[in-house]
Amino acid sequence: MAKCFCCGAELSQPTCERCGYDVRSGVRLLTKPQKAYRLPQEEPGREIPASASLRTESVPRFTREVRVSSRFTPRSAMRKILLGILCVVLLAVGGIVVGHKIAEKDELTEEERWRENGFIVEFDLLKDVYVVAGYRGEEAEIHIPGQYNQKPVEIGAEAFLDNQVIEKVTLEEGITNIRWNAFDGCTNLTEIHFPESLQSIEFFAFDGCEKLETILVPENVTELGTCAFADCTNLKTAVILANVAEIDSILFSGCKNLQFLVIPGSVRNLSLTGDDTLLELCFVGTEKEWAAVEWANREASRGKVILKPDFQVEDGDALCRRQDVIWKDQYAERTDLYETEIPNGTKYISQGAFRQCTNLQSVTIPGSVVRIGKNAFHLCSGLQSVTIEEGVQQIGESAFGFCEKLESVTIPNGVARIENKAFDCCFDLKFVTIPGSVTYMGNQMFDCSNLEEIRYTGTQAQWEALNWEEKETYKDLVVFVETES
Repeated sequence: MAKCFCCGAELSQPTCERCGYDVRSGVRLLTKPQKAYRLPQEEPGREIPASASLRTESVPRFTREVRVSSRFTPRSAMRKILLGILCVVLLAVGGIVVGHKIAEKDELTEEERWRENGFIVEFDLLKDVYVVAGYRGEEAEIHIPGQYNQKPVEIGAEAFLDNQVIEKVTLEEGITNIRWNAFDGCTNLTEIHFPESLQSIEFFAFDGCEKLETILVPENVTELGTCAFADCTNLKTAVILANVAEIDSILFSGCKNLQFLVIPGSVRNLSLTGDDTLLELCFVGTEKEWAAVEWANREASRGKVILKPDFQVEDGDALCRRQDVIWKDQYAERTDLYETEIPNGTKYISQGAFRQCTNLQSVTIPGSVVRIGKNAFHLCSGLQSVTIEEGVQQIGESAFGFCEKLESVTIPNGVARIENKAFDCCFDLKFVTIPGSVTYMGNQMFDCSNLEEIRYTGTQAQWEALNWEEKETYKDLVVFVETES
């Protein structure tokens, strides 16, 4: 008796009763329950309601399901080829669709582009401008466009308040106003570039930007708010070309390192705090315009003022990048300096530049230097030799104070002012040479117990014209020395 090819059972008929395998066709026939729907049987004298439910019964039904035979046919091969071609076509069409979607995504609207850059923008109905109200981005260097939906843009109040991310900001042409406290407390901000279209910078706009070193305010600005740059403690150079009539005392309040300031010819009232840190004040105007400016410290700062009526924006850029300065405290408290020769070409030695370099023994100051700043070599207790070449015009307050081992100093011809305490407490100082070019000497100049002789190279008339309150105190030490012709 034959056996089932599928399950091995003995066959009494062509179709296996156990698994349903059909020997003739090579196909397994499976029995599946199917649901048949029948109406309820009618009973005599009873009507079947229209809503009567149907009863279901399971009835057997054979269906063709699995071909056990592994026979290969041309039809099955063709089916697989067609299926492969279909998959390739679908993948290609899908790639085109996805690529199209990506291309569509790159074409962002203006609103989407601003949002993606992290800016929060609002519309000011009263002024008909868009306002940058906040920033949620993570970029350290940002550019803010000057237009939004073809309307001008302003930087909103407190828009970047206490932001610790931004370091460089460029405001593009079209921006007209920076509102109050806009960049207040941005302690990592090092650069800010203003557009020519800017018209106003409101109060406290850049208050507390501790790392900001230079600013250049363009000439179309007509408003500089109170304390706009207050407590920018590292600000060294400020170029103000704005069309304003007053630079008040607290515009740069707390800017203790401000050394170069450019102000416009439109200024008529000037009041600055921390004037003693200034090395140079450039007035963009004529001598007549400068004479009309009211400034309490005019006389004390006479040697610092430069008049440049033809000053240009390019000059301001160069001033902000100047390399001819030894900055405030640049080498202060260094113990590895023993001898130093200031590079020729250096124009200013700033306040405290070499302060408390206790191992410094000798220094040479070239004639290119115009001014030796306050406390420049203060507390250099090991300094024994100072060479000052002709060309220096001013020696600042306490510039060589407490240089205890300094024995002699020759001040070259050309120096006009020697400020208070310039050589105070130089206990070993014995000989000082002063030229006739000096017109002013401050108080407590030589509080030096071992001073033996002050050699004066000017004439008797120049000596009598010298403005020095302690002249009578030291008259017995003064010796007139003829200079070589």
